[in-house]
Amino acid sequence: LVEAPLMPLVEQGEHGLLPKTSPEGDTSFDAYARPEPTQKSDDPKIALIVTGLGMSRAATEAAIAGMPADVALSMNVYARGLDFWVKGARGAGHEVLLEMPSESSDFPFSDPGPNALKSLVSPDENIKQLEWMLSKTTGYFGVLSVYGSKFLTVEEQVKAVIETLKKRGLMYVDGGAEDSLGTRVAYQVGAKWASVELTLDVAPGRVGLDLQLQALEALAKKRTVAIARVSANPMAMEKLSAWLKTIGEKGLILVPVSSLANKQLIR
Repeated sequence: LVEAPLMPLVEQGEHGLLPKTSPEGDTSFDAYARPEPTQKSDDPKIALIVTGLGMSRAATEAAIAGMPADVALSMNVYARGLDFWVKGARGAGHEVLLEMPSESSDFPFSDPGPNALKSLVSPDENIKQLEWMLSKTTGYFGVLSVYGSKFLTVEEQVKAVIETLKKRGLMYVDGGAEDSLGTRVAYQVGAKWASVELTLDVAPGRVGLDLQLQALEALAKKRTVAIARVSANPMAMEKLSAWLKTIGEKGLILVPVSSLANKQLIR
């Protein structure tokens, strides 16, 4: 994939380089998303996102090297050395998402960290916080919302954030928080969007993961497209790698998540 950053697609912000739409209308989504598969197929399409990368060197290296290039890699915004990890991921052909943490309803049990977007501060304050996140690295085509079970239910806040992402040429990928308004608002404002429908390691252990993979197969065949996320723990990476080798015989095709922009139904 192309080297990042492309200078027409960035501007200097308070904390570093921020994505922007070029005067010609080019965007980070256009430049940094992985190209769609060239082979045309009517098979149901699956997109996968490995999340939480950058915090553990071993886990991040394993995801970059062990996952097929069509699997998107999502970087934790609090991780150090994100430029290094994004460059490594893109060098291996993976498109990259930057994680956008926001306030959860069960804090502190689910802790989105000190720089998360918050429901009770002004939208302007949240945009400043969003710009801090977006300046952490370059080369990503969009953001993945993480946590957010409280923040993503506040329409005014969600609209301000997604309008900013649209203006900066980024895709919004909803992480699947319950009652999230993210995809509905993204559709309304004309932003590029997608939504995670299954978290594969939501239940611990191999049996739970096997059941979720079966559910993903069924969902893809029912809806023709499906998106799932999984964390980069060794057991999940091992199981997922083995499962991906079988999807062709199951009548499924793996595609980049960016290729499913605006192709799901709003639910």
